[in-house]
Amino acid sequence: MPKAKMFEEKAPETEDDLPANCARVGDFVKVYDNKLYEVSDLHISDGEGNIAYTMTRTKLHPGQQTRGNVRDYNRIVQINEGEGIFLLNNLAVKVKPGILMVVPKAIKMKVINFKDNVDLLYIQTLPSQLVRADVKRTGLV
Repeated sequence: MPKAKMFEEKAPETEDDLPANCARVGDFVKVYDNKLYEVSDLHISDGEGNIAYTMTRTKLHPGQQTRGNVRDYNRIVQINEGEGIFLLNNLAVKVKPGILMVVPKAIKMKVINFKDNVDLLYIQTLPSQLVRADVKRTGLV
């Protein structure tokens, strides 16, 4: 059985010659930028043209809060900068950099940045493609 292209046994010839299942952090695409937050998405391929994961980077501005959402899949959240509160249904979780958590499917997640001078930066990793009905996409999507 032939090996998939992403697992060929040779090193990339240049830094830009990455396998199809790789992405760069600098490739996030901004989807929202307003007084509430800045949100950027990065789609990661499985190497065969399908989106395997979406990473969503959210910079929640000081004193702001998200409207909250419920997903039909588990998501992983990594806190990178700032401090805040994640409301998971009715459970309040105080977060700061270095915290990783799984938000189970069907749980409402709302985020509050209670600091008045520092953004709260967190990254969510979601299975498959996140479709935002109100945002036009380019690239893999």
